[in-house]
Amino acid sequence: MRVLSTTLLLATLILFGASLSSAKDLETAYLMGVADYFDIPYEMVYDVFVLGVETEEVPVIFSMAGKAGADPRNIAATRMEGKSWQSICQKLKLSAIDFHFKVNGKYVSNTFTPIFDKYRKTKKSKWSKIVLSDSDYINLVNMKFITRHFNYPILHVMAMRDFQKSYPRISYHIFAGKMNKAKKALANQDK
Repeated sequence: MRVLSTTLLLATLILFGASLSSAKDLETAYLMGVADYFDIPYEMVYDVFVLGVETEEVPVIFSMAGKAGADPRNIAATRMEGKSWQSICQKLKLSAIDFHFKVNGKYVSNTFTPIFDKYRKTKKSKWSKIVLSDSDYINLVNMKFITRHFNYPILHVMAMRDFQKSYPRISYHIFAGKMNKAKKALANQDK
């Protein structure tokens, strides 16, 4: 029920003309999407966010917490101590295997090609030894979150990230586009 109410709130804001143009509004909408995707209360997402982590790191925390069965607040606190995502993964007994996903089709991406080359150039049996950078974790988790949450083509999200769009801005762009389509479809039904 909470998931539905989050989606309805965002849809209502867009359909009735509320503008999510400020950084704070984009951040809030993004964090609501994280709560929706991971099926957790928004308050928990916000509690983790206010510990001081970067906005784009919030899905990484909940992804790791879900995979390792760990408390997201502890992961956030460890991150705020200056630990890398790689070291946090090792502590949680996670590895690059846990963050890989397949991309179909041909693509060229300044952001993602180097990440996926790490997997491509390594035998699958050795993927657990792959070292990912902090930005690799952020990009992999956000890519999976946004493409699956919005059922949106991965290559389009890659392109937006390559154009230096933040993940909160990318998620808003996709959501607003879907809401505009829904608004037009409703208007056409009323004719």
